[in-house]
Amino acid sequence: MLANHAKRTRTSADGTGEVVAIALDERPRFTGLLSEALRVADGLLVDAASYGARLHIEHPGADTLSALTAAVENILAKYNILDPEANLTLSISDDKVSIEGSVPYEAANTAQRSIRDLLMAVFDPNLRGALLAALIWPDDGLDDRHQVMVWPLLMELPKLLIRPGNSTLIVFLGDANLDFNLHCTGNPSVMGHISSNGYEERRTFEANSLSVRYVSRLTRDEAPLVVLFLGAGASAVEGLPTGNELRNRALGRQVDFAVDRSNYDEAARKFYHQLQALGDRLRPGEESAGEDVFVASLTLERVLLEEQAQEHRVDCRTIRDFATDHADMAAALNEAREAGKFNEDPLVKLLQLRRRLVLITVNFDRIIEIKAGDNVKPYISEADLSQLPADLTAYARDGGPVPLIKLHGDIDNPSSIVANIQEAAGGLSVARLEGLNAIIALIRKQQICPWWFVGYSMRDLDLQAIWQSPDFTDKMVEHWVAPFRDPAVCTFINSFRQPRWDTETFGYSIENRIVTLTAVDFFRILLNQISGTW
Repeated sequence: MLANHAKRTRTSADGTGEVVAIALDERPRFTGLLSEALRVADGLLVDAASYGARLHIEHPGADTLSALTAAVENILAKYNILDPEANLTLSISDDKVSIEGSVPYEAANTAQRSIRDLLMAVFDPNLRGALLAALIWPDDGLDDRHQVMVWPLLMELPKLLIRPGNSTLIVFLGDANLDFNLHCTGNPSVMGHISSNGYEERRTFEANSLSVRYVSRLTRDEAPLVVLFLGAGASAVEGLPTGNELRNRALGRQVDFAVDRSNYDEAARKFYHQLQALGDRLRPGEESAGEDVFVASLTLERVLLEEQAQEHRVDCRTIRDFATDHADMAAALNEAREAGKFNEDPLVKLLQLRRRLVLITVNFDRIIEIKAGDNVKPYISEADLSQLPADLTAYARDGGPVPLIKLHGDIDNPSSIVANIQEAAGGLSVARLEGLNAIIALIRKQQICPWWFVGYSMRDLDLQAIWQSPDFTDKMVEHWVAPFRDPAVCTFINSFRQPRWDTETFGYSIENRIVTLTAVDFFRILLNQISGTW
């Protein structure tokens, strides 16, 4: 990154400089190292953690700061709506800038201090004067509402600070609470993640767009159908819990403590030993595969299997809780659709084309059906799926409502979810298997066979036989869409794709098969690229 910056400083670039966003898991651990790396490259690091009381500035003039001042005042106004008693205001004199509130900085709560720290730090003259500068702040002090307020400003900082076109500004989300749909959507957005495991970098927005271009330019003769296989990552934007979040909630009830990413490994191992101790609760193959494989591949459905057995009812607590959340979300989405709020939604607009796309999902929410209305046709029941082969042939020829195959059932029909859970280790039901095989067979007849996994982890046991089959592997042109590489996807590719790819001459690898976009960005780019051509 510093080498790229050095190249840029040797050119005369127009514009207001580049912003590079990096998520950082452990701010105290890495701050000193980052500061020294920047210093050696003639840059500097501004640490926002100590700016909340008052900042001396080399005042550049009111006109120069006007855009930044307006942006900060806008955030403070939004913050005061959420916390009216805070009464935060921005004060700028000839040589000082401060954010005052109804209570002194030292007596304020964590959220208020974090906002005051960060919004004060953006006025630091070093961020305006240095060609290479960085800003770091403790992001864990901001909740979701505050992150939504400040993130757009941070991505606009080079413009607001009127930085030179050949400059680089790095923003570090210290102690990051990464929200993919906020921090990883758009351009610019978070491009890398530093953790104890090292540094992971996303592909550039340009490279991702080119990957999508490969499918968007396919003619109807080459690829009459394009499959989008949607996992939990394709629904998270609507506010419902993801599959992993639901799994962690259910897992927490099994192990008697709240589970999140930080302690998931511990909880999954405890769950494994509990099943082992019961004597007959590990499924065929789970014990022989071992604890590590169990932890890496644990799905929501596997935890629900135990919950249902314990409650002796099909709509166990996790499903009941999700149904309640879903009903509230569905009501809000229906109101939003009636108000026209989805008119520019990229997935909705893709489905309005009513041709070429086929959606398959393991999600059991109804977000797509609510948003898209009669532009999609769900296939859920055994009777639905029995009609799928004939319907697909007609759809490929004539278009119509986009097929939406719901392999794991529908929340409005709990029995359809239960059936899958009970089959999770043994394979799909006959109707589901025949429906999925009908899609695969039809795609395989095409000149080019595009199959895009969007926000999907490849962990579902009932689908492993399909994904590992040479009939599938050797024909499909597969891509995986996710903001960062999913470890489960990487393990799957290394085990079941790369060895076969290495025997081909096409040069397939993880690097060119994983597209590091959020689902929203993927749908938006695809829509823009196919407009007027599909």
